[in-house]
Amino acid sequence: MSAQTDAWTGRARAWDRYESPYRPHRDDTAAVEREAAALAARHGRLDAIMLGVTPQTAACAWPPGTALAAFDSSRAMIDRLWPAPGTPEGATAACADWRELPVATGSADLVAADGSLICLSYPRGFSEVIEEVSRVLRPDGRFAVRTFLRPDPPESLGTILADLDEGRISGAFALKMRVAATVHRPGVGISRAGLREFWLSLFPDQEAGARKFGWSFASFTMPHRDESDVFLYYPTLQELRDVLASAFDERDISVGGYELAERCPTLVLQPRPMANA
Repeated sequence: MSAQTDAWTGRARAWDRYESPYRPHRDDTAAVEREAAALAARHGRLDAIMLGVTPQTAACAWPPGTALAAFDSSRAMIDRLWPAPGTPEGATAACADWRELPVATGSADLVAADGSLICLSYPRGFSEVIEEVSRVLRPDGRFAVRTFLRPDPPESLGTILADLDEGRISGAFALKMRVAATVHRPGVGISRAGLREFWLSLFPDQEAGARKFGWSFASFTMPHRDESDVFLYYPTLQELRDVLASAFDERDISVGGYELAERCPTLVLQPRPMANA
């Protein structure tokens, strides 16, 4: 089993323990719903695509009659998470490379993605998927994408640990995201194995750490897997906008009300005319 396959198998099994900001909040799915409703009202129906099989997105309030197709590179993610309760009738999920979607050019009204871009290389991997999304969208379609960002300028580890000790971090997943940003290398990202090693240097006794901060062990732990070749990339907002600008115009950006939501905005984008020419 490859490191990439093993990583996504583990993530599929662990999905139920994820919390915001990694797991989309109701504030995030509301942004998708607004765009879906507006497009359906304009066209009389909605052809929608998901990059990934995120249950909260799949089960959001899609307009009646929505034709929803989800694509994920991991069979384990599909088998474990699809279909979520509330997924539209007739919705489908299939294994596919997001750089080569099995979808006709200009056939989709909406593409929704939640955290999908961070598992790609920057800038090349981001750009390849962005160009493919622009291909499948109709000229007046929308790309609604929530992406995890790193702050610019970066914050120090000392600031994070001070906030932790003083009770200003309310959840383990917010802490993990902030810690990941401190060891993130611009242009490279952070490997899962490297993040785990750094986490264990901070909290060598994970059970004791969970008890100290009043969090569940399941949320606090950083499980061991063979993930040395699996990298994540958290762009800055400007880095994200730089790659999106090659194919899209930004129409809106929304931020939820949960902890660290400012680092997980949902951008709503429309294909530039030359992207679909």
